[in-house]
Amino acid sequence: MNVSTKKTLSISAVFLLAMLALLAFLVIEINRLGVELEETVTVLNNNHSKEKSYQRLGRMVKDSEDARAELAKLFLQDKNDVIAFLQTIEDLAPTLGLELSTKSISTPKAEAGREIIKITFAYKGDKSSVVDFTQIIENIPYYSYISSLRLREISGQEWEGTMDLTIEKII
Repeated sequence: MNVSTKKTLSISAVFLLAMLALLAFLVIEINRLGVELEETVTVLNNNHSKEKSYQRLGRMVKDSEDARAELAKLFLQDKNDVIAFLQTIEDLAPTLGLELSTKSISTPKAEAGREIIKITFAYKGDKSSVVDFTQIIENIPYYSYISSLRLREISGQEWEGTMDLTIEKII
């Protein structure tokens, strides 16, 4: 081989190695970008599901606005107000497609400047109605909280719930 052929062969070998190195770099970079794309798609899917949950919750809040406004009118001043409150709750349940029964009502107990009334409700119906009713009761505009809640599936879409609602009135 003459000098010119050796020189051309060595330049070709250098170019071949450079191209192989460039190809290896591109393969590694494409793999890295593919992993990054998968992570981005996962984050976007999570954000999309959270946004759908937020929109569903917003619709539920809007749909229950009338019921919440009706409950907001109530204020438990005396025994007649407690009866009216219970009647409103018992009237609300059938509009949501639930069977509701009031299992117990405690006599008002005075504690540290507050009067506490505990009410136990049992209700059943389809899952969405049970969940909607529970959320409406959870958002009653009183000093109230759900002290105990048990939800269970009876069969298919039929669910039942038992709730202990504690209402506090400042005296």
